[in-house]
Order: sequence, then structure tokens, then C-alpha cells
Amino acid sequence: MLSKSNRRNLLKVAVAFPFFNVMNRPVIAQILASGQPIRLIVPAPVGSSPDFFARLIAQQATKSLGKPIIVENRPGAAGIIGAEYVAKSVADGTTLLYAHSGVMVMNPHIYSKLRYDPLNDFVAISHTLTAPCVLATAYESPYSTLPDLLIKAMEMPGEINYASYGAGTLAHVAMEALCAEANVKFTHIPYSGQPTTDLISNVVQLCFEPVNTALPLIREKKLKALAITSSKRIAVLPTVSTISETIPNFYADTWQGIYAPSGTAEEIIMTLAEHFSNAVNVPTTRRLAFDQGLIPVGSGASDLAAFTNAEFQRWGEVVKRNNIRIN
Repeated sequence: MLSKSNRRNLLKVAVAFPFFNVMNRPVIAQILASGQPIRLIVPAPVGSSPDFFARLIAQQATKSLGKPIIVENRPGAAGIIGAEYVAKSVADGTTLLYAHSGVMVMNPHIYSKLRYDPLNDFVAISHTLTAPCVLATAYESPYSTLPDLLIKAMEMPGEINYASYGAGTLAHVAMEALCAEANVKFTHIPYSGQPTTDLISNVVQLCFEPVNTALPLIREKKLKALAITSSKRIAVLPTVSTISETIPNFYADTWQGIYAPSGTAEEIIMTLAEHFSNAVNVPTTRRLAFDQGLIPVGSGASDLAAFTNAEFQRWGEVVKRNNIRIN
């Protein structure tokens, strides 16, 4: 657990990097002059939700910046491998982290020997999107709604299992929070890769799947959506209820954002923030995101810094309340 002084440091970042037009600042020439491309490190596998949107906005930002932005996947250990790599990289704006919420606001509370500090080792650049998750089950599953599932779970504690993308990931933490709120017990089966194939074949009964990966499988009638983690229903799955309709105030969306190593110059941060935020707000990018069930944000550095701080505290309370800890 990080100290209050460390949390205050993140709030200082929010003030230090206001979001304004920097298109004529000399630092742009400095960034573009280097022959080295910008590497956007995604601590998640190819084909995952972060990978999909990172590639989408990297393509747009490459056009506006006039410099190649290469997406590089470094998955593993709940995003820790990729995050550690960027934290130790040179702070010159050429190596960036495309983080999901677990990396920045869950891991610090879960892993006792984490070798990066999300609030002090990184500087916020841009909050790219929010990604609702679907509580998914096999299409042939006997459960059709969340209340159906919870009634059966109360009758047979621990006999229903669920998959996650590894211990400490959102799919794990959110499901344990759901169990605690609903007073039921599921058995956790962590996967090192994607559990989707086993979910479809009902080897595992449940999983919180990112909406953009679950959506085509739902349409193909391979998976069934029992509920969604967002605070309100989404347009691509209008008949699927939110978890909060059954369990009030339950909210467990994941989100994604771009960060640079701590020590990166303010001018570089502001320049990158403008280009990445503009990339998110390109109409075609927004349309592609909405079509996948994702919610594009495209805010700047100060907004992401403040948001990260708030989420850090919120998920810290969830982790502590459910006693989720990994040595």
C-alpha cells in the first residue's frame, strides 16, 4: 500500500501538466528529430481489449505526429512485466505504457513485492477509454440472468466456477467483489492466457470478459451475457441488464490510459497528450470504439492523473475489503 504522500504526488502531476494547445512548441522538433520511433508498450496479449484500441489510436497519432508509433506487446503477470519495463525505460518520450486499470490501480494493493510504483514511476498522458465488461457464460448454460445465477449459487456454494486472466486481474477482483456483495461463493480458476475457449465449451462457467471480445461471440451464440459491469446499459447490448440493477452501486468497468516514465519533460507530456487525445476523438476512431461497446474518453494529462488517483483509492478499498493479496 502506498503512502498518502505518494498519492499527493499524483495530484501534483494533475496540476503540473495542464491540457492546452502546444502545436508550436519547440519540443515537437526535438521529438520528431530523433530517428527512434515511439514504442507503445501494451502489457496484455495480442487481440486483447487494450491491444485493439492501442493499435487503433497509434495509427491515428502516427499520422498527426509524423513519427512512427509501434505497438509492442509485453504481457504476463497481470501486466506487471510490461509496466516494469516502461518504468525502467529512459524518460525521453520514446517508450510509453498503454496501461489498463489493473496495472495502475489494482496491482499495487494486491502484490506485496511489486517492483514498480504506479503513482511515482509514471506520468499521466491521456485517458483513452472505458471498457465495460460482460459477465459471460456459455450459450448453452442453464443461467439466463444474474438473479438466476445467484439463486443457484446460494443453493450450491463453491460448485460454480469462474475463470480469470490471472490472479489479481479485474476478472478476479471484480468477481470476488460480486461474491461478497451477493453473499455467494464461486471457485476461482486463474488462466495464464485467454479462457474464452473453455468458457464457450462450459469447462468454466463464468468469466468477466471485456465487451469488445465478448460481443462477436454473443452475436454468434457461443456466449451469453448475464449482466454488464457499467453503471448504465450500453447501446450494443441494450437488453443486457447492469449488475447494479440487481446489486445496487456495483460498478466494475475497466479503463485504459497512456503513461510515460517519471521524469519525462513536461513539454513532451503535453505534446503527446494532445496528439493521443486528438487520435481518440477522430470520428472514425470513436465510431469503431462505440461499435465494439467501448466508451472513448480522449482526455488529457491532468484529467487522467486525477482519475488514476481516485480509482487507486476506490479499488484499494475493494481489494482490502475482500482480502485479496498475492506475495
